[in-house]
Amino acid sequence: MRAYLRLTGYLGSLISALVPATRAQPPPEWASVTGQVLDSQGLPVPGAKISVFPMDVAVSGGMPGATTDAEGRYRLVSPAYPGRTRFCAVKESAGYPNTQYLLFVSGNDTLPEVSLPAGGHVELDIHLRAPDGILQGSIIDGRTRAAVSKARIKLHRDQPESIHSTSVAPDGHFLFALPPAPIDITVVAPGYRTWGTKTHKANLISWS
Repeated sequence: MRAYLRLTGYLGSLISALVPATRAQPPPEWASVTGQVLDSQGLPVPGAKISVFPMDVAVSGGMPGATTDAEGRYRLVSPAYPGRTRFCAVKESAGYPNTQYLLFVSGNDTLPEVSLPAGGHVELDIHLRAPDGILQGSIIDGRTRAAVSKARIKLHRDQPESIHSTSVAPDGHFLFALPPAPIDITVVAPGYRTWGTKTHKANLISWS
């Protein structure tokens, strides 16, 4: 199997946004959060997903989320977790990965932490730093050039030691926003030999 990767390179200014929730009033034990996502130039970021992570309590199941609107604004309703809750705006296609995962941390990430009051409201604007580079491509059969839909991609980073593994889309396509650090990339799929390569710090390159 040959994996064909195409790098789109570093993006300039970006915008992410969160979609308003439709609930009028949160339950008494929940909290509402509204705000705007802005890029490093102060422009709104539409289509950004808001990720939350409780810092001081263990939780299971899915986390609440939201998506920014055309003006980068969002409304999110969340359980009022005890202690601090960390927020992250994610839009990989614009160079903003989910830095709740250690592998995607670059060192200058925007991860505001707030306390969520039960039955209360918090205003939180998220100001993003410059975007990361984007790596995207497709996994195809080297002979037939058909998409390999059951492939998995594993990303490995030495410092800090971290691994991220995910399935590719049914059409074999993948996209990652990656920090400026060496990252090993491995592709596996049933019936194919393992394929691998490495990014080289901030200078992401193309392979075939």
